[in-house]
Amino acid sequence: MLGRLTDFASSPRGKWVTLIAWLFAAGLLISQLPMLNEATENEQALFLPGDAEATRAFEFAQERFPSAGTPVLIVLRDPAGLGPASYEAAARIADWLSGPDAPGNVGRVLSPDPAMGQRSGLVSPDGTTMYVFAEVLGEPAEDPFTDTVKSIRDRSASLGPAGVEIAVGGPGGLVVDLVGVFADIDALLLLVTVLLVLVLLIIIYRSPIMAAIPLLGVGLVFQVAGAIAAWFALNLDLPVSGQTTGIMTVVLFGTGTDYVLFVSARFREELTRHSDRHEAMRRTMRGVGGAVASAGATILVACAALGLASLRSYQALGPVIAIAVALTMLAALTLIPALLTIFGRRAFWPVQPRLDAETGRRLDWRRSVYGRVGAVVLRRPGLSLTVTVLGLGVLLAGLVPYRANYDQLESLPENAESVRSFELLRSGFPAGELSPTRLYVSLPPGANALDPASLRQLDTLTLELAAHPAVADASGPSRPLGTDGSPASVLPEAVAQRFVLP
Repeated sequence: MLGRLTDFASSPRGKWVTLIAWLFAAGLLISQLPMLNEATENEQALFLPGDAEATRAFEFAQERFPSAGTPVLIVLRDPAGLGPASYEAAARIADWLSGPDAPGNVGRVLSPDPAMGQRSGLVSPDGTTMYVFAEVLGEPAEDPFTDTVKSIRDRSASLGPAGVEIAVGGPGGLVVDLVGVFADIDALLLLVTVLLVLVLLIIIYRSPIMAAIPLLGVGLVFQVAGAIAAWFALNLDLPVSGQTTGIMTVVLFGTGTDYVLFVSARFREELTRHSDRHEAMRRTMRGVGGAVASAGATILVACAALGLASLRSYQALGPVIAIAVALTMLAALTLIPALLTIFGRRAFWPVQPRLDAETGRRLDWRRSVYGRVGAVVLRRPGLSLTVTVLGLGVLLAGLVPYRANYDQLESLPENAESVRSFELLRSGFPAGELSPTRLYVSLPPGANALDPASLRQLDTLTLELAAHPAVADASGPSRPLGTDGSPASVLPEAVAQRFVLP
């Protein structure tokens, strides 16, 4: 079966049919299917195990609070102490966010009250830092959300008084910065990968044509694989993360270049033995086709093993990489042989392989570097294995001091605005103020959270949570300004209702 496929792709008519079929199918799929970035999700809860409590809390919030947006914090800090100018700036920012000139997807806005100061819950205990709270509606990974956060950043910077540091961050700003960074990384990674592969191929083959063929083939597969993976992700509800494109880029160019080297190196050797390029490619693929297929199948098995992972981000990564590798393997067995057969000896220009009969000499693989290495391995297999394992062990030693870091802020450059906002916020507030942990309480049917009896129960829970040594503070319907603030009974009901489903 495999031999018939490769024989057809390298036949006089089959090489053209194969090339046209690939171009037609690729153009149709790329034009009709979505791109992979359109299927990208950035909500962390989507990548957790389905039975995780955080996942259930996320689904509960999506069901009960469908209109809730993502918090964006406009942080203002004056090391000398917040003065009237700082409060006036915060008020101007809040007025703009609540006014008609603000973007249409800005929801609830809260700003510090100068009369209440620290008791408003938005001013730090030392009086040097405060923030304006704004909810931005919509999907954080989409352009309208990103545009709104950028507008808030521009407007806040223009309204800030001299001597007061202002930075816009919070969960909303963090997502925008992460999406932007990963988008830049994907573009840079693709460019660096292409250039690196191009340079290596030119060094190996000293031929610009031979260097371009694998890049063209892998580039075509990259676009097709992304389109097919996006279609599967959208239709099978696979949570594809923003890092998927970068991972797929490395895997595709790595495996694709590897498979092309299998084919091209053997093809060059066969061209010294056969004058007919079709016969040379037929024998090439009969020799290396099985190796390409088995190498691809090994990766496909590894991708299937990702389905056993607990994190859904890894579960979704398996099918995406499997699609990319399967297409790369198919291209290495059909498209690449067809292209090399079309070019023939010209693919290796300017150093084109010549027949042994013309040169009067026969290629002896034993005299090559790889032949000599292979001969040593065959003579001393035990020693070769020991040296190889020891060498790999030395390289693996670098993993000993490695410690996993799950802080998303560490993934961003230090000058990212969300990082600066966190640093400003941390200067005056507890660490959890940037992205607080939310606890959802479902009351019995007919109960009202703002009734005195329910408020007393919720107040008891709030105080118990705040008493935990790892909790800096807690707020809720009974104490919307934290445990240091007054109970809700003496505050406007609208302040308490921000914690309660209408």
